[in-house]
Amino acid sequence: MPTVRQPAHLAATGLGELRRDRDGFALGLRRPLPSQPQSSGRLGTVFHDAIAQRLTSQGPLFSLEDAGVPETLSKADRDHVNDWLEVAADHPLLAGYQLVSTEEPLELTIGDTTLRCRIDAIFQRPGSDDYLVVDWKTGHQRVPVDQLSVYVHAWSAAKDLPTDQIRAAYVYVADKGRVDELGEKDFLSLEEIRRSLDLRDQ
Repeated sequence: MPTVRQPAHLAATGLGELRRDRDGFALGLRRPLPSQPQSSGRLGTVFHDAIAQRLTSQGPLFSLEDAGVPETLSKADRDHVNDWLEVAADHPLLAGYQLVSTEEPLELTIGDTTLRCRIDAIFQRPGSDDYLVVDWKTGHQRVPVDQLSVYVHAWSAAKDLPTDQIRAAYVYVADKGRVDELGEKDFLSLEEIRRSLDLRDQ
């Protein structure tokens, strides 16, 4: 493995890459290359902006234009985004919960690294301290637990509550709203995350 220092800052989404390919991640820190934009990624960004607008409005009838979807999108892309919005906004996972926040920016410092988060949506069961953290996914490939683990620990720290009061799920809106819900036993512990971040600890 290339010799590098533990990163001072890291996006929560980067933890999975680090755990999957430590050598490649370390090499990327030494010789960073600009990422190539992908149309699927741009469409995902449009969806994330739109669902944040729609959930915040709390209105069932909400046009794509009101949700900030660019008119320059092709009809096929607009249809994709509209389908994803319908899946997300009416998902049964959200039953019994009220929206707390969308695109919530948080930081979680573990060891010498600060993990930066932007949580897609956080819900709360009214009258309780029970929360639901949701990360929308517009792809079909299943995502590992890393990113959502960081989100849960970050929200736990921000609210000063135990992680067992936080449900968390990836919702794959392009796959008919399939849910990967992670329980307390599925999350990475803070110690596991710390070990993953220490590029010398292998």
